[in-house]
Amino acid sequence: MSLPRSDSLPGDGAAQPSVWHFAQTLLLWAIDCIPRLHPQYSTWSAIVPRWPDASRSLWPALMRRAGGQGVRAYDGFDPQSPDYDGLLRRAAAAVHGEDAPKTSRQRRAWAQPLTHCGEHSLRALVGLGARQSHPQFTIMVDLALATVRGILHDGLDRAGFSAIDDQDLRAWLRRHGASEESLASTVLVALYADHMSYESGDVERPAAAAGALLRAALRRYLAFSGALYYTPPPASARSCSPRSTASCATAASASASSTSSSTSAPIRGNRRFRPRSSAARSSSRPASTTTSR
Repeated sequence: MSLPRSDSLPGDGAAQPSVWHFAQTLLLWAIDCIPRLHPQYSTWSAIVPRWPDASRSLWPALMRRAGGQGVRAYDGFDPQSPDYDGLLRRAAAAVHGEDAPKTSRQRRAWAQPLTHCGEHSLRALVGLGARQSHPQFTIMVDLALATVRGILHDGLDRAGFSAIDDQDLRAWLRRHGASEESLASTVLVALYADHMSYESGDVERPAAAAGALLRAALRRYLAFSGALYYTPPPASARSCSPRSTASCATAASASASSTSSSTSAPIRGNRRFRPRSSAARSSSRPASTTTSR
């Protein structure tokens, strides 16, 4: 998963990303990940023909609707001779160009064809066995797409996350298309547990304000600085006041020792986080060994 990076530092007072920024980031990440979920269907030209006919026929209508709202990202698409891969590259690049959607209506019009594409492509690949190869990634992509659909449908880019605080997060995600398997996944179980989101402390009755918990989760995973887990600079790189020279020297020594001992084990959050092929995962596993007594 390639997450966006920022040059700012935690606590420096920089503005938090907007609701639309979160939706855009999740949607483009899902579109980037989906062709990596199945080795035999690694291009959009291979995936889209696996959709139901009705879903494939509706897609050009969503693009025409976007064009009617002034969104130029889908101009030139020919359903009779479709270039799905080129189309999605142009649509993804459009958010950073001169023709980027500016109004809330244009943003929704730009996102709807991509959301439609992501949802039907994921269903097709899950039906072809992608969940067996990437069980956690299919769940994460499903939750990401449900979140984007919910933000668009409920107008949260205008109303803000607090507009859905009267709903439970799982119920809100279910209403916007998340699968039951995703709703029961360890991803959400851990999120609820981490925020102690249980009615009267009863773990059998999870309950969380959808907007508050969603905001917390998205800020944690998408509003970081430099890496998913922020690593403070070594103590020796910080300025030391005259009264704390001894303590700084001790901290610097401890930091140097810690750094040298962890050189071969980089922080997981700094790695590119994308689905790997089954062969790559197998080759990364340590060989089995036997020990004689």
